[in-house]
Amino acid sequence: MNKAQFRWLLAGYILVVVLTKLSDVWTTSVVPDVVKQLEPSLPTQPILLVLLLFALVLGVLGAGLVGFIGMFCFWPLARYIYLVGVLLKVFTYPLFDQWVVVTGWVSMFVGLELFLDGVILTLCLVGPAKELFIKKDESN
Repeated sequence: MNKAQFRWLLAGYILVVVLTKLSDVWTTSVVPDVVKQLEPSLPTQPILLVLLLFALVLGVLGAGLVGFIGMFCFWPLARYIYLVGVLLKVFTYPLFDQWVVVTGWVSMFVGLELFLDGVILTLCLVGPAKELFIKKDESN
């Protein structure tokens, strides 16, 4: 795998993330109003808990973005930062959404996004893209 191919994979991932967000917006009218009313509203939490959750969200987004952008530049540490971001995203999801109503399109794109997370991490941690992240000795 060369750098261009890996960057195209990352660009495809960006496209899937955009489609996930767009499908969420476009398909909200499909969910009946009765079901929307059943969705849990944001409970009133103590300000300390809200600030803690906000800091957690910033940490997850920060690790994901720094790792993702670093992988475009083939920064060796970026793939591990991205791994931490993906793991935080998966394990903190229940803290923010106890349950949620989604359409089939949103569910499909969320699943595809998580699948591509796994593909990207596999390729750059143990697969053929691993060599792209290893700094070559410039004296040769």
